[in-house]
Amino acid sequence: MSKRVSERLKNKTKRRAEGEMSTACANGEQPGTSAQSNSVILREVTQEINSNLQTLVESVFPNIFHENLFDIAYKMGELVRIAYIDGKLAGFLICELENGVVYISLIGVRVEYRRQGVGSALIQYAISFGRAMKKDIQLHVEVGNTTAQQFYKQHGFIETERDDTYYDDPPRAAFVYTKKFNE
Repeated sequence: MSKRVSERLKNKTKRRAEGEMSTACANGEQPGTSAQSNSVILREVTQEINSNLQTLVESVFPNIFHENLFDIAYKMGELVRIAYIDGKLAGFLICELENGVVYISLIGVRVEYRRQGVGSALIQYAISFGRAMKKDIQLHVEVGNTTAQQFYKQHGFIETERDDTYYDDPPRAAFVYTKKFNE
């Protein structure tokens, strides 16, 4: 797990990212509602999916454990989305507002749901959110993860910098990918 994600997960329970936002989101979704893309349904985090979110994150990123993840995600509101296919948890997106950008802290799709539009639905949600907020979107991608790099490029992200010490464990290098709206 990266230093950045670990620090953010620890600090999220203390604040909600820049207060309440009342902007339109992905697929015309208003905060507090669901968006549908083909058979992928995106929903906000609710109290009913407390343990499901933790299970989902652990299934995609086994090395990430944070006992307050649900509380953090719940307080972040529209910056977090859970993806479902046929009523089953398929993926998640956790963003935050920081330094004038929408930063994608974590995005993940269960192996059995990859290449079914889940990741695209989640990233399109983030893109719509960034566009509505008039804020660029950023995320870090491991230098060796060419599949993820290609995915983000297909969605209009460009490589904007390299951080050779981003991750705690080798390989430590990461690229910063950005989708610009704030120009």
